[in-house]
Amino acid sequence: MILHTLHVAIASVAVGSQQPAAGPAPEFVPIAGLVQIVNDDAITATRLDRRIEELQRRRPVTTAEEFEQLVATARRLAIDERLQTQAGENLGIDAKEVEARAKSILERRKEKEGLQSLAESLREQGLSAGGAQQNMRDLAYQATYYFAETGEWPGVRGRVWRDTYVRPGELHYAYEESKPKLAEPDRVVLQLLDLSGADHGGLEKARAAAISARSDIVAGHSSFDDSVDELSQSRADRGVQPEIAVDRITQPELRAFARTATEGQLSEPMPWVVEGAQRGWRVAKLVGRRQGKPAPSFMEGALQQQLRKSVQTRRKELWLEESGLRMVRGAWVWPRSSSKRPAVSDPNPAR
Repeated sequence: MILHTLHVAIASVAVGSQQPAAGPAPEFVPIAGLVQIVNDDAITATRLDRRIEELQRRRPVTTAEEFEQLVATARRLAIDERLQTQAGENLGIDAKEVEARAKSILERRKEKEGLQSLAESLREQGLSAGGAQQNMRDLAYQATYYFAETGEWPGVRGRVWRDTYVRPGELHYAYEESKPKLAEPDRVVLQLLDLSGADHGGLEKARAAAISARSDIVAGHSSFDDSVDELSQSRADRGVQPEIAVDRITQPELRAFARTATEGQLSEPMPWVVEGAQRGWRVAKLVGRRQGKPAPSFMEGALQQQLRKSVQTRRKELWLEESGLRMVRGAWVWPRSSSKRPAVSDPNPAR
């Protein structure tokens, strides 16, 4: 009936209009408070407005551009909800079971929020008692789709069709992949003697000065601190850097030195590079090292449980993403693009 009404309305406008066909496309105008058609369902202006208000409470906007983005997000979420509700309905779950699940959702919210708080929340959303029941029924269908898609509930014909078991080989692969993140790297404090080519008459002269300064420090003719004061631009804190994890040092030569150096050891002169351009030459000293920790053993039960949950979470995200894309590609959604619409109030807040 909705589609028939829309087709008749569009046809009557086309027949009665004398405007040339080459004019700009008219802006979408809702008919009887409908702002979106999703397959056989309609999204009303009131439903979309509720979505917009919910998003605004969580993320206030200050500009017209931000509001347009928020409206587009609200419309996309409303479409996704209708598609998920339809997917839940298509699973063929018994209507009594759906009603029981909807009632259970409402009861859980009532226990969690309290009756008065729940009533106020529903009023803020513009939902009457009937509207709240319909909303919970939609949530029940969405939950049916979600948990069937992730293998936690039965799907079509009451059968679980997702394989959620994480096999030992896959678990060990996840461990090897996560090993660098599970380990705690060494942390070091470095002192840097940076000699600028601009201050020493060019890169070659700066390199010669770095070699000479290093030799003097090793021979005991000068200290590292005095060399920084005399030759380097890194005079703040005499070139001593904040403690840093070795893996976070970006310069390859400096990182390689920090991995293996002992406390007090000096590096050979290395290029001093800033934003991809060599500015001079550098000598580094390892001031201190705090030993890290290796990754825990794969045989630890708590670690395996954590890895198993991580693998299952990634699977769920992938399954839901693929399912969502399939639903959107296969759905008839009208209109598809513009998020603009005039403000229209729906006389029936339960819809």
